[in-house]
Amino acid sequence: MGPLALLGRLRGRSVAELCDRAAQATRALAERAGIGADLGIPTPAEALAELRDPHGRPFPTAVEAHEALTAPGARVLVGALADRAATLRALAEQDPDDRGRCLAAAERIASGRFDLLGIAGLDWGTPIDWHLDPVAGTRAPDAHWSQINFLDPVVAGDHKVTWEVNRHQWLVTLAQAWWYTGDERWAELALAHLDRWIDANPCKRGVNWSSSLEVGLRSIAWVWTLQLLRGSRALRAERHVRILGVLARSGRHVADNLSTWFSPNTHLTGEALALLAIGCGVPGLRDAARFRDEGAAILETWMPRHVRDDGTYVEQSTWYARYTADFLIHAIVMGEQAGHPLDGMRAALDRIATMLLNVSRADGTFPLLGDDDGGRLLFLDHRPATDLRPTLASAAALLGRDDLAWGAGLARGEPVWLLGAAGGSAMPDRRPHQPETTSRAFPDGGIYVMRDGWGQDASMAVIDCGPHGFRNGGHAHADLLAVDLTLGGRPVVRDPGTYTYTVSAHDRDAWRSANMHGAVTVDGVGSAMPSGFFTWQSRPSRVEAQWGAGDVGDALLGTHDGFASLGSGASHQRAVVRVPGAYWAIIDRLDVAGRHELAAHLPLAAGLTADLRDLEVRDASGAVAHLSAAGANGSWDQRDGWQSSAYGQRSASTVLSYRSTADGPQAIATVIRAAGSAQTTVERAGESAFLVRSAAWDDLILVGTDHAATRPAVSVLAAFAWLRLDRGTGKLSGAMLLGATRLVVEGVELFASTAAVPFASARAGAAPGGQGWTAAALAAFAAETTGSTSTMVNS
Repeated sequence: MGPLALLGRLRGRSVAELCDRAAQATRALAERAGIGADLGIPTPAEALAELRDPHGRPFPTAVEAHEALTAPGARVLVGALADRAATLRALAEQDPDDRGRCLAAAERIASGRFDLLGIAGLDWGTPIDWHLDPVAGTRAPDAHWSQINFLDPVVAGDHKVTWEVNRHQWLVTLAQAWWYTGDERWAELALAHLDRWIDANPCKRGVNWSSSLEVGLRSIAWVWTLQLLRGSRALRAERHVRILGVLARSGRHVADNLSTWFSPNTHLTGEALALLAIGCGVPGLRDAARFRDEGAAILETWMPRHVRDDGTYVEQSTWYARYTADFLIHAIVMGEQAGHPLDGMRAALDRIATMLLNVSRADGTFPLLGDDDGGRLLFLDHRPATDLRPTLASAAALLGRDDLAWGAGLARGEPVWLLGAAGGSAMPDRRPHQPETTSRAFPDGGIYVMRDGWGQDASMAVIDCGPHGFRNGGHAHADLLAVDLTLGGRPVVRDPGTYTYTVSAHDRDAWRSANMHGAVTVDGVGSAMPSGFFTWQSRPSRVEAQWGAGDVGDALLGTHDGFASLGSGASHQRAVVRVPGAYWAIIDRLDVAGRHELAAHLPLAAGLTADLRDLEVRDASGAVAHLSAAGANGSWDQRDGWQSSAYGQRSASTVLSYRSTADGPQAIATVIRAAGSAQTTVERAGESAFLVRSAAWDDLILVGTDHAATRPAVSVLAAFAWLRLDRGTGKLSGAMLLGATRLVVEGVELFASTAAVPFASARAGAAPGGQGWTAAALAAFAAETTGSTSTMVNS
């Protein structure tokens, strides 16, 4: 790197950051020269020297250290580990299938086949080659951790695949199998793998020391494994002390190489959680108090920044929001068990759990907005990582919330593994009830949820109308204003997922692109353009949202400048409308000079196909949904696509696109209705006005400009308007307005305001006269302000 480039990178850095980065770099250089106390594999004497008795004195022998750390009264990491018999009884009551899932997973591991991320049957050989990516066949080099460019697939293959087996969460599964059965083969298998890992991964050397987060997650798994196996004969004194010696060095490696400046996101909070776990779970380590206090301080500082006031996660990724919820749950449980409660964590958990509940489907799956890395903190109940319900169950137990218990369903094993019998009794089973609200806005993060209920057959849409990620947008996708739509409990239009972080820049870019999402492109280009695996060359700088929800329906209007490169003032607006029991409408308006192609994309869920002759979406059993669209010179096309429900896995899918080409401002409308609902069609009624028609009514939808006399009887001044007119009488029978100041129907002013009202909606009453509106309906219409307006600026 040249001096000018170096100067550019240093500009704007604080003194604290420069000092920390310099210290980390200096340590790495010293280690590469062979200078440092924590290099290599600790000798028995070095490992024993890491341990202290309750009075702070060194243990004279490994046997004495082992006996003290495994004595019946020794501190446990979480409440479940204090009473094995009681915890197993609670599991049998709360989640009787957990034992079978655990033992099946353990047998699979024992056979040498691993189901990790979204990939089944991974084989690292016997003994395990800990530095191998078995998918690419690439083996990371034997070098100091700082010299390995793990992001380069030529050097390390897909580092995510290599790291996943090295997280050692599957060792916890083997230890759980020992808990269930008492069969020593499970304990011996887990600890033998640990022995071989230590031999093959000397401290500070190799790809498995290259990420402090990976060291931290592995350390958490080790603490759990050691605590679960406390009563096992396989946990011999010398073996136990040796593992603790490496664990102590792991803690110092994390503490010395925190991601405070590199990745102050889940990397930093995951590393902090690891320090907390080591400090709370192994109080006999001489650095335990330091680890515990530093980890707690980082979590208490950063979690309020990461979890916004509305519960959204700062990286704009629902998967990483789930990670953060798990971090909060474990931090709360570990801190309270150790007598060091983290007081600020419960409020953050309450907020983020609410958001996750609202975006989840009845089966526990959820739209994968932003990146999805396929992992979890721990797999305590052995359900798929894509199932959000274990996290909701643990949050319900800690917070005592009936609505979270509803969302968790019968996934009750995880809170028992964390809290023991107390976890089962804490589940609010006496009064579980579905959440009180259906549609909900999370305006700080720009996540909007429209739904018609909470049952197994509920329909819902999740729309991303928020900032483009955090800092450099490393985990963001070009999915601004993308729609993920579920009809009757079945995903129909689905976020494609992530599939890979590396493989090649082309693959990574394709999966993040707008035309893979339920978003729009202009002349084939999306609202953001990537420039590297985790960076972007362009992205929207300003995003605005107007939102309202009520009995009449739900409406969102999003506006952004992601197409500013097309010319000064260029903007895209998207309105998403839920009309209960009828249809979902997506209206896109492009305000730009010149001739352009505007394309709205609908990535269908894997397993669905489309027949463009009758605009029907089908699965193997028949029709699922019907489509209609309108736009200038518009037409449908379809192409092959991909969907990934978990990292490393992909399935063939179909992407539908409606394309319109026009000069200057233009708009297109896409209408989706569930199979079996009343037939509708859509047609243009103006530049950005559309009619959705049925046998009984005409719905006029207006977006983006003030519309005067769009129809002879209607004049409206609003950013968005939905007006229902009875087909027989032509009279107005319902309305939704966003950013409205005036509505006039047949010369009668029904609504007027000196300031734009965020949201107004009403139905006509049964009383005669005028438009058939009751005085109460008109008053409610004029006074309604339950919507919201928000503006977000990317840094």
